[in-house]
Amino acid sequence: MYNLELGELSHVTSGVDHFLVNPHGDTDGLVLTNGLEVHFPPHFSAEVLAAVRAGDRVTVYGVVPRATAMLTAVAIETEDGKRIGD
Repeated sequence: MYNLELGELSHVTSGVDHFLVNPHGDTDGLVLTNGLEVHFPPHFSAEVLAAVRAGDRVTVYGVVPRATAMLTAVAIETEDGKRIGD
């Protein structure tokens, strides 16, 4: 994989509006209050659901896939500084 610092990645800070659930029933994303859709790996799911609630403010670091209006999360940081992910 790549050896990047979080500061080198695209990032956004916003409130969490709601979570996204895939057809298998796994939480694998969220929609921010600014309307941006964020996807994260299913193995982040338990930790994200334990640390983040709708209405919480988070900073999401990740990459923007070509020709999309979404962010693929590498790390999610809660307002109190807890970091989920790489």
